[in-house]
Amino acid sequence: MKLIYFLLFLLILLLGCDRSEPAQETQSPAPVNKAAQTTAPVQTAKLFHAPVEPRIYELPAEALITWRQYEAQKPVLVILADQPYLSPLPQPLQAEALELLQNGTDAELGRRADYDQPDPLIISPQAVRAALQAKLFSEVVWLLPDDRPIGEFSWAIMTEQLRVNGLLAADQELALDDEPGIARLQVEAKILTLVHPDAWSNLQLAAPVLLHLDLSYFKSTYRSEARIPVYELITTLARMLRAMELEVVAITLSYSTLDGYVDLDGRFTLPALATLMREPQRLAEPLPLAWKLRAQALNHLTMFNETEATRLYRELLALAPRDPAALYDVATRLFYAKQLVAGLELIDRAVGLDPGYVVTYLALAEQAIKAGDSKNAIELLQKYQQLAPDNPGIKLRLAELFKQQGRVMEAQSLLAELAKLPWSPVYHAQLPALIEGMRNAPESR
Repeated sequence: MKLIYFLLFLLILLLGCDRSEPAQETQSPAPVNKAAQTTAPVQTAKLFHAPVEPRIYELPAEALITWRQYEAQKPVLVILADQPYLSPLPQPLQAEALELLQNGTDAELGRRADYDQPDPLIISPQAVRAALQAKLFSEVVWLLPDDRPIGEFSWAIMTEQLRVNGLLAADQELALDDEPGIARLQVEAKILTLVHPDAWSNLQLAAPVLLHLDLSYFKSTYRSEARIPVYELITTLARMLRAMELEVVAITLSYSTLDGYVDLDGRFTLPALATLMREPQRLAEPLPLAWKLRAQALNHLTMFNETEATRLYRELLALAPRDPAALYDVATRLFYAKQLVAGLELIDRAVGLDPGYVVTYLALAEQAIKAGDSKNAIELLQKYQQLAPDNPGIKLRLAELFKQQGRVMEAQSLLAELAKLPWSPVYHAQLPALIEGMRNAPESR
């Protein structure tokens, strides 16, 4: 049974949980008066020509909070991610999901966009599909994260990938454009345009743009510092988007690190890109010193020069002591050196500046469990729980550890809380029976 509990816990957590960027950037915007929004004039700005303030979210589906504010304008949604977020909504949940998207509060929409919640409605792989069903956009453009030259790119392989993921029916084909590198597909009565990077500058858009970038875009294009340095990748992307002269009504960004989809090591990438969006003049300037130090550290890690990488990360932290990514970077080096207490102190500081780094506690807790250190595992999970008190996966894991330690009352208290939650019969159908089984299982002696 312990193995079942552990596997289910992972399912819950993984499928759902200088000028450094301020922590509040990861928070959702305040609730919006939609009626007022539809009558107010919408201003546009030319991306990477004029300053634009992006709205940053943890999960892609949370960006629906911003997207729905522009329903009346019907912008073109331009996506940079490793997927187009077009998975179908489950039929039993469609009506409720669309009602939530159209009329729910921002807080409720954000909460039920998270698979880790007991009753999710629109999870990230479904975000664009839901937006199209709600008629938020006039069309969707997916700027493909592919670093191969256009001559080596295969639309046949792309077609097969779309079929495997259920986005293209067996009798459907991509409609290839006369312009190389562009193909189209009809989805929910709207056009999805797929564009290879070599063809971005040839794309003609008829309406203002709402641009969404997820950190998974870099997950798909970044290989190593030896091949393409990460800051070169960021600035190259910015210049490519600048050349497109996109008139944007809004920009949304998402990390996808909280649920483990993107590795936490790359979290710093998104604040760097956001800085260039706010201050596009930086594209004509040398890299800031903090960015240079991180780039040098990453390069030394590529060459397995741990000592020099650690020195550079410490220099970066001294330069930017309130940069949560720098705190995380130095903490990671300390963990490798088995200096766990010192590393954890830095993670505590990083989480205080950017709560997204809370997933470090989960990783450390799992390492402690593997080492047979249940006491420290519980303390780490409780740290996580303080920042995410409504995460049922953490409560379930804690209940299991409490039972193993003979802390029966604490385990039963958590299980009683979990049993009362409104578990989704679509996403979490197995959870009520599992929780009941844990409550009624005989205590080990």
